[in-house]
Amino acid sequence: MKNRTLMGLVCVVGAAASASMAAPTLFVTSGTDLFRIQLDAPTEGANFTQFDHFTTGVSLVSLTADDEGRLWGTEVSDVNEDGMHALYSIDNVLSTPILNNEGEFLAERTSSIVWSNGSLFGFTQDSRQFIEIDPINDIATAVGPLATGTNPPASSGWDSATGAFYGIRSGELFRYEIGEELATTKVANVDFGISGPTGGEIIDGIYYHAINDGSLMHIYSIDLESGISTELITFAVEGRAPVGLAGVSGVPAPGALALLGAGGLVGLRRRRS
Repeated sequence: MKNRTLMGLVCVVGAAASASMAAPTLFVTSGTDLFRIQLDAPTEGANFTQFDHFTTGVSLVSLTADDEGRLWGTEVSDVNEDGMHALYSIDNVLSTPILNNEGEFLAERTSSIVWSNGSLFGFTQDSRQFIEIDPINDIATAVGPLATGTNPPASSGWDSATGAFYGIRSGELFRYEIGEELATTKVANVDFGISGPTGGEIIDGIYYHAINDGSLMHIYSIDLESGISTELITFAVEGRAPVGLAGVSGVPAPGALALLGAGGLVGLRRRRS
């Protein structure tokens, strides 16, 4: 039996985006902050048309979007000190997001999660395993270890067109091959010129990558073949908190968004399964 608690997020909403826009809506976490950004052009620099800020109350180290536009994230630390880390989902992402605790069943910190073919995958920080996560049955299963001497990627993504996992680590773009161990094939060098906690997601064949340099969040688009990066936007953040990035592609932002007050808990309910 699993109890699920749904919590509302606090937000201040900017100008509404046009429903005709084709660029993706990006979601970036930084500590307990969740930023929603509607880009006006996915491959051109320095502009966005809508910027919303939410407070989750939970620090998420990673973020990804499933096929239905639901977001999934993993907990940075073992806040209950019970040896387990929680998995969260976020529904209603284009209006008033709702945070759901899906259960504490991850035995260690799991980062760079991605959604692929109906499943969640991620990288464990201590045992360096590539794992599959079943949020329905609260199970995490090892797919295979990382190749000897390699570390988990700073960010990762799944490209449905090529059927491949990609990751960025130490200024290099890799493609991951699943076998007895998770081998890596270098695609290209990626030089951002800055460093800090990162997150990423592949949307419609474009690798979006976020870096928090301690004062600003930088978001880039990266070509999967050449590794060439283009800075899209920057915005102010505080501290060097862990970062996750996810996106919803092909879903228009709502024509109008309500301005919420600064209340904490919007709604509380339990669903048993």
